[in-house]
Amino acid sequence: MEVHGANFAEKAAEIEQAINEADFVSFDEEMTGIGIGGEHRNSKDDTPASRYRKMVHAASRYSIIQFGLCTFKLISN
Repeated sequence: MEVHGANFAEKAAEIEQAINEADFVSFDEEMTGIGIGGEHRNSKDDTPASRYRKMVHAASRYSIIQFGLCTFKLISN
């Protein structure tokens, strides 16, 4: 389903129900940028913790322009 500002109120209850009934929820977001250079540039030698700090710094500089949400329900045979 496609949800945007014009139909969010109409779809909100359906989205909430899907989340509440889900066994698993996943989301993704698109931002106005992805990274910054200089000391915040990613390196193959980064530890997971340092990579995370760099990505947090980059993410704080950009805006979310699109958000995707997927809900999953386990179906057993």
